[in-house]
Amino acid sequence: VYLVSEIGEEMKTAWGRFRPYETIAGLVGNVDGSHFTPWYHLNGDTGHKSFPSGHTREAFMLLWLPFFVDRKNIKLQKIMLWIGIAYGILMAITRVRVGAHWTSDTIGGGILTIVICLIIAKVLDLRTASDHCIGR
Repeated sequence: VYLVSEIGEEMKTAWGRFRPYETIAGLVGNVDGSHFTPWYHLNGDTGHKSFPSGHTREAFMLLWLPFFVDRKNIKLQKIMLWIGIAYGILMAITRVRVGAHWTSDTIGGGILTIVICLIIAKVLDLRTASDHCIGR
């Protein structure tokens, strides 16, 4: 959790991306929409921190749930996995819907968490019962 949060916060500072409601004319002062930048454009420390989505990043942390379930209980592990995926996707959708993030911000937050979780699971050799069933 700490690693995902720290990397995500450093990325937010490096990207310095404006949020959707900050780039739409008339919503915030005299903004003309010219502050929009694509997700791959690093703006530096602008004080704006839209990319990657922190809420989505933290919601996908539920993907750790299967590792806390008894290794013999494959069904419950799968249920916990799907709960983590569903919660992450729902959080991403709501963050876009309320105008707090661009879709790419939420995708970036989700991918960041998933990749770091997979790396940590591999490094620590964390396995679930389903890994053994498929010969890993």
